[in-house]
Amino acid sequence: MMRNRWFWIAFVLLAVTAAGFSARLFPVAFPVLNLDIRMSRSDAITAAKEIAARDGLVPNDAISAARFEHDGSVQNYVELEAGGAAAFAAMVRGPLYAPYHWAVRLFKPGEVTEATVRFRPDGIPWGFSKKVAEAFVPADPHGLSLEEAEACALAEATARRNWRVDLSPYRALEATKKRQVNGRIDHEFVYERTDAQIGAAKYRLRLRVSGDELTEVSPYVHIP
Repeated sequence: MMRNRWFWIAFVLLAVTAAGFSARLFPVAFPVLNLDIRMSRSDAITAAKEIAARDGLVPNDAISAARFEHDGSVQNYVELEAGGAAAFAAMVRGPLYAPYHWAVRLFKPGEVTEATVRFRPDGIPWGFSKKVAEAFVPADPHGLSLEEAEACALAEATARRNWRVDLSPYRALEATKKRQVNGRIDHEFVYERTDAQIGAAKYRLRLRVSGDELTEVSPYVHIP
């Protein structure tokens, strides 16, 4: 049989067909293989330090640590409940949510204050979070306890200016506040996109203000 030319013709046709199916299905089954990663680890650290210096997030001598993160809970939901592997692959390619992203932590050992800056695989800044001590007090006494409307305006303006957040597709969903032991009021605002969702899950954005400082910009997927 090994010397039969029809065997080899059939073998070659089968191999070509299998290769074609693999080329089409691999990016769907393994979306990470189809990622356009334009930012290296060192690039992410450099960009995070520049942002931290610009916004005064942490001291200039802070230590940095970077890792490429994956939102497994979102992937599991989309693949099992909201369209399967093809839908998740489309999410990875799309602009609405980045389940794969760089996260750069900037910190000093022994200090509470630290920040994590995130980037999409193509290098676009994709939000941050800053942890401050409970005893943190703004330099301006007025900033210790902003009213909700004032804190919301500060959060939205800073998110637009520093993080290029477009709030036009979002609606305000909820606002909460917490008074710290030193009298500082921290506000949290959650927004929800009105133009898109994935299955029953919603695309949301969280903005947090600590005193008079924006300390978080976090896009996320709310899974019901």
